Amino acid sequence: MGLGISLVILSNLGASAVTSFAYVLSLIMGFSFGTMTFIFNVIYILMQKILMKDKFPTIQWGQILVSLFLGLAIDGWSIVIAALEPTSYIFQLLTLVVGCAVIALATTIQLKYSPIYNPAEGIVVALSNHFNADFSRLKVIFDSSLVILAVVFSLIAFGYLNGVREGTIISSFLVGWFIGQFKKLQGAN
Repeated sequence: MGLGISLVILSNLGASAVTSFAYVLSLIMGFSFGTMTFIFNVIYILMQKILMKDKFPTIQWGQILVSLFLGLAIDGWSIVIAALEPTSYIFQLLTLVVGCAVIALATTIQLKYSPIYNPAEGIVVALSNHFNADFSRLKVIFDSSLVILAVVFSLIAFGYLNGVREGTIISSFLVGWFIGQFKKLQGAN
């Protein structure tokens, strides 16, 4: 997943919706994107525990380890692929699409084989259970809220959109579409 996230950033077309706020804050505060992603994920995990109280499964504390590896992977892959920076808009779009496919593949594998949530999904599950609300609807609200916060903070800090562009919107559709395609390939709908 770290490779996919790094490819989306490398495209220079904006961060994915779910990582957009963390990315913009990393630009503002000077932390690496992987470090800021780790911080956000730990916050999401703590929010899950607060919402779920005693119903928070012990195994979900494993999200901290997943978050650590993801943060390291984002920073590591960003260094490894830095020389591949796309030089034309077509190659930027191609980099974005490949990044979205890699994120979707990693998500599909994680959903199928791991009992541990990705923290950004785990917080939506916790909110859904807490408020007895539809997961998919809350996921759209959650991701959209992160994009809105990214836009606001970017405009305040830079005076223009930095880290949020058309790729943010494109990735919000493409990742889900790719997940659906990978699930079809697995034979599971």
